[in-house]
Amino acid sequence: MLKKVLVIEDDAEISRALEIRLCAAGYEPSLASDGFEGLWAAHLQKPDVILLDIMLPGIDGFEVKRRLTASSELSGVPVVFLTSDAREETRVKARAAGGMCFLSKPYDADFLLAVIEAAIISAGRERSKSNRKLLPEFAELSRT
Repeated sequence: MLKKVLVIEDDAEISRALEIRLCAAGYEPSLASDGFEGLWAAHLQKPDVILLDIMLPGIDGFEVKRRLTASSELSGVPVVFLTSDAREETRVKARAAGGMCFLSKPYDADFLLAVIEAAIISAGRERSKSNRKLLPEFAELSRT
Protein backbone atom coordinates (compact mmCIF):
# COMPACT_ATOMS: atom_id res chain seq x y z
CA MET A 1 0.00 0.00 0.00
CA LEU A 2 1.33 3.43 -0.95
CA LYS A 3 2.17 5.83 1.85
CA LYS A 4 0.15 9.04 1.77
CA VAL A 5 1.90 12.41 1.82
CA LEU A 6 -0.20 15.54 2.19
CA VAL A 7 1.46 18.67 0.78
CA ILE A 8 0.04 21.92 2.16
CA GLU A 9 1.65 24.55 -0.06
CA ASP A 10 0.21 27.69 -1.68
CA ASP A 11 2.74 27.93 -4.52
CA ALA A 12 1.26 25.90 -7.40
CA GLU A 13 4.63 25.29 -9.08
CA ILE A 14 6.23 23.96 -5.91
CA SER A 15 3.16 21.80 -5.20
CA ARG A 16 3.26 20.30 -8.68
CA ALA A 17 7.01 19.65 -8.47
CA LEU A 18 6.54 17.92 -5.12
CA GLU A 19 3.63 15.91 -6.47
CA ILE A 20 5.70 14.66 -9.41
CA ARG A 21 8.70 13.82 -7.20
CA LEU A 22 6.57 12.03 -4.62
CA CYS A 23 4.73 9.98 -7.25
CA ALA A 24 8.04 8.98 -8.84
CA ALA A 25 9.31 7.88 -5.41
CA GLY A 26 6.28 5.63 -4.84
CA TYR A 27 4.18 7.83 -2.56
CA GLU A 28 0.55 8.84 -2.92
CA PRO A 29 0.61 12.64 -2.72
CA SER A 30 -2.34 14.95 -2.25
CA LEU A 31 -2.27 18.72 -2.42
CA ALA A 32 -3.88 21.53 -0.45
CA SER A 33 -3.29 25.19 -1.24
CA ASP A 34 -4.16 26.82 2.10
CA GLY A 35 -4.32 26.03 5.80
CA PHE A 36 -8.05 25.35 6.01
CA GLU A 37 -8.01 23.09 2.95
CA GLY A 38 -5.00 21.30 4.41
CA LEU A 39 -6.75 20.60 7.70
CA TRP A 40 -9.80 19.31 5.86
CA ALA A 41 -7.66 17.07 3.65
CA ALA A 42 -5.74 15.75 6.66
CA HIS A 43 -8.96 14.76 8.44
CA LEU A 44 -10.34 13.07 5.31
CA GLN A 45 -7.18 11.30 4.15
CA LYS A 46 -5.28 10.48 7.35
CA PRO A 47 -1.86 10.94 5.69
CA ASP A 48 1.31 9.19 6.84
CA VAL A 49 3.25 12.47 6.76
CA ILE A 50 2.47 16.13 6.07
CA LEU A 51 4.73 18.61 4.26
CA LEU A 52 3.63 21.98 5.59
CA ASP A 53 4.49 25.44 4.36
CA ILE A 54 4.45 28.13 7.05
CA MET A 55 3.31 31.17 5.09
CA LEU A 56 -0.14 30.15 3.88
CA PRO A 57 -3.33 32.05 3.10
CA GLY A 58 -6.13 31.72 5.63
CA ILE A 59 -4.27 30.29 8.59
CA ASP A 60 -0.51 29.87 8.71
CA GLY A 61 1.39 26.62 9.07
CA PHE A 62 1.94 27.09 12.80
CA GLU A 63 -1.81 27.28 13.39
CA VAL A 64 -2.34 24.27 11.14
CA LYS A 65 0.21 22.32 13.20
CA ARG A 66 -1.44 23.45 16.45
CA ARG A 67 -4.81 22.18 15.23
CA LEU A 68 -3.32 18.89 14.01
CA THR A 69 -1.71 18.36 17.41
CA ALA A 70 -5.04 19.05 19.13
CA SER A 71 -6.77 16.37 17.03
CA SER A 72 -6.74 12.90 18.56
CA GLU A 73 -6.84 11.40 15.04
CA LEU A 74 -3.95 13.45 13.64
CA SER A 75 -1.69 14.31 16.55
CA GLY A 76 0.71 11.48 15.70
CA VAL A 77 1.13 12.38 12.02
CA PRO A 78 4.67 13.66 11.45
CA VAL A 79 4.89 17.21 10.10
CA VAL A 80 7.84 18.43 8.08
CA PHE A 81 7.92 22.21 7.80
CA LEU A 82 9.00 23.28 4.31
CA THR A 83 9.26 27.05 3.94
CA SER A 84 11.10 29.89 2.27
CA ASP A 85 11.39 31.64 5.65
CA ALA A 86 14.83 30.42 6.80
CA ARG A 87 15.19 32.84 9.72
CA GLU A 88 16.43 31.34 12.98
CA GLU A 89 13.36 32.60 14.85
CA THR A 90 11.12 30.72 12.42
CA ARG A 91 13.21 27.57 12.86
CA VAL A 92 12.90 27.88 16.66
CA LYS A 93 9.15 28.44 16.41
CA ALA A 94 8.81 25.38 14.14
CA ARG A 95 10.66 23.26 16.68
CA ALA A 96 8.47 24.57 19.50
CA ALA A 97 5.36 23.80 17.43
CA GLY A 98 6.39 20.15 17.30
CA GLY A 99 7.55 19.83 13.72
CA MET A 100 9.62 16.73 13.05
CA CYS A 101 11.93 18.64 10.72
CA PHE A 102 12.45 22.11 9.25
CA LEU A 103 13.59 22.45 5.65
CA SER A 104 14.03 25.70 3.82
CA LYS A 105 13.31 26.33 0.16
CA PRO A 106 14.92 25.72 -2.14
CA TYR A 107 15.19 22.19 -0.82
CA ASP A 108 17.31 19.22 -1.82
CA ALA A 109 14.82 16.74 -3.30
CA ASP A 110 16.78 13.61 -2.34
CA PHE A 111 17.21 14.85 1.22
CA LEU A 112 13.49 15.67 1.42
CA LEU A 113 12.61 12.12 0.31
CA ALA A 114 14.95 10.70 2.95
CA VAL A 115 13.32 12.89 5.62
CA ILE A 116 9.85 11.73 4.53
CA GLU A 117 10.84 8.08 4.69
CA ALA A 118 12.49 8.52 8.08
CA ALA A 119 9.43 10.37 9.39
CA ILE A 120 7.12 7.57 8.29
CA ILE A 121 9.35 4.89 9.79
CA SER A 122 9.77 6.85 13.01
CA ALA A 123 6.02 7.42 13.37
CA GLY A 124 5.37 3.70 12.82
CA ARG A 125 7.92 2.73 15.43
CA GLU A 126 6.52 5.23 17.91
CA ARG A 127 3.11 3.63 17.57
CA SER A 128 4.51 0.16 18.07
CA LYS A 129 7.53 0.63 20.38
CA SER A 130 7.04 3.03 23.29
CA ASN A 131 8.21 6.33 21.76
CA ARG A 132 11.45 5.09 20.21
CA LYS A 133 12.76 7.62 17.67
CA LEU A 134 14.63 6.95 14.45
CA LEU A 135 15.19 10.56 13.44
CA PRO A 136 18.07 12.53 14.95
CA GLU A 137 17.38 15.71 16.85
CA PHE A 138 15.42 18.37 15.01
CA ALA A 139 18.41 20.71 14.70
CA GLU A 140 20.51 18.01 13.06
CA LEU A 141 18.00 17.68 10.22
CA SER A 142 17.59 21.40 9.70
CA ARG A 143 19.18 22.80 6.58
CA THR A 144 19.42 26.32 5.29
